[in-house]
Amino acid sequence: MPSANYSVNVAGKTIALKSGTTEIDLSGLRGLNEVSYSKFGGNAQYETDYRLVIEGTLSHDPDTESITFGDTITVQSIRIASGGTYNCGKQSSQFGHTVTSTGTGLIITQSLNSNYNAPVFDIQSGGSFNWLGGVINSKGTFYFRKDAVINITNGEINITNEWANYFVHLRLN
Repeated sequence: MPSANYSVNVAGKTIALKSGTTEIDLSGLRGLNEVSYSKFGGNAQYETDYRLVIEGTLSHDPDTESITFGDTITVQSIRIASGGTYNCGKQSSQFGHTVTSTGTGLIITQSLNSNYNAPVFDIQSGGSFNWLGGVINSKGTFYFRKDAVINITNGEINITNEWANYFVHLRLN
């Protein structure tokens, strides 16, 4: 059963995590007609052709779950609205060392939006993105708007653009 924290706008092809709500993982998306779910090797995999607007707080661990956004989305795959927070990855302490997520947690296959006016991952002014580890694969650009809050502890991003024939790989830690 899907979480009541999400609303769906079929005409706008949008799934929104409502303001003031918190989801500690992606399991609240299960059961939505607009999201397919499968389990592979112990990892939960979600896939959608709808964009995700985060107005509340969403967390997920790339070591245990991933979400793929299809290439038919015509606007941002993910938009973190003002007041919204997206926590990608987890960190823990093991034998006195800080360990962060290493799995691939976010896959954006949409490639048509590849400039600052139409990014595939858009963090609005007043939105927060906390990247605590994990891999992001994307075919489009990310836009961190003025007054967006970005905290990166660890992570890896692979950006490919087949149209312009380039590949960018960044490891941040």
